[in-house]
Amino acid sequence: MRPGLILSVVLFVCAVVRSGWALDERGMDLVECTITLPNGTIYMRGETDPVMDLVVGLTLTNRSVKENLSKETISDVKRVSMLTEEERLALENTNIEAKDVSEYLQKLAEIMSDLDKKKTQITTVEHTPINPKSFGIEYVEPRLGPHDVVEFVITKEGEKIAEGGKPKLIERDMPVEHTGLMDSVPTKYLAAGESSPEYKLPVGKFYKIREPGTYKIKAVIRSIGDSGKPGRVVESKNEETFSVVPFKVVSRKIEHMVEFWNDFERGNPDFDYMVYQVPRAAPWNEVYYVQRIKVRGMERWEWHRLCSVKDGTVAQVAQVTPTKLAVLAQHAKGDAAVYTVDFAKVDPLVTYQKTELKEGKLPTLKVEGGNVSVE
Repeated sequence: MRPGLILSVVLFVCAVVRSGWALDERGMDLVECTITLPNGTIYMRGETDPVMDLVVGLTLTNRSVKENLSKETISDVKRVSMLTEEERLALENTNIEAKDVSEYLQKLAEIMSDLDKKKTQITTVEHTPINPKSFGIEYVEPRLGPHDVVEFVITKEGEKIAEGGKPKLIERDMPVEHTGLMDSVPTKYLAAGESSPEYKLPVGKFYKIREPGTYKIKAVIRSIGDSGKPGRVVESKNEETFSVVPFKVVSRKIEHMVEFWNDFERGNPDFDYMVYQVPRAAPWNEVYYVQRIKVRGMERWEWHRLCSVKDGTVAQVAQVTPTKLAVLAQHAKGDAAVYTVDFAKVDPLVTYQKTELKEGKLPTLKVEGGNVSVE
């Protein structure tokens, strides 16, 4: 094999190996996603939104090494100036007398050494360092709407899963087209080692969370790759837990709400029970509860009034057991009481216990280990 061909093959192999190393070290798995629940972990249903005030804070972080932008000083830097025309002509016209080649080369080296000393200066320079492990990235700003790049995986705890199956996911309420990498959309820049602003995303408006219980939530960013995840896209490194209480405050009277119930619940209700606070044509509100009853394949709903609620106040509701609720309300006449409603059977069992106001204010309802108290 000719020497030139061997050299070409060696250079090609080195290039392939180096490019493989480069792929391992850069351009992949740069982004880390974290989520928070800034409004707490316990939520009630919204009047028309599935869950009121359920907002997820989402932050993206570039995991590559932060750039060093400080100037660095390098000393003992050689700066060699160009030969002037006069120096070049003088060098060409220099006559070196020598007995042999060895003496000629020695004298020539002395001339060149003197010229090098004359034309070389030692100086100190400042420069911006190279950051080979720092990479900036572009990303599409996550927003919830008809077009976006973020998806939330929400599952309900205690949901029965078929053997070998996957947990049932909470559906998105509206059709969505996920923005792709090639779509013409505005992008943001995320510098190496930096974090994005916290994006506040109203998950409670867009996901049909209607049943009471405890849920887990994580985020998936479809437009950013991550080879370490099953879907090969970025997922939030943390999974948050929150609870939903089957209670909502509605600004329509009970008759109107029942008539347009599907609108308030974004479709046919699929839960077993629910509690509503509704206004009346009087200076107070009222609490109603509704229970689904199935008999011989037929389904019907039974509505019951629980109590009055003083105008300007909101009843407190807490989950005691999967079928039992506690309700603390200040009545229209000023006193207060704690109610428990057990939906374990048809015609729910309701208990009642008066409670004292604290400095004219309603105390806080507390449930621990199935025990109901006020503080």
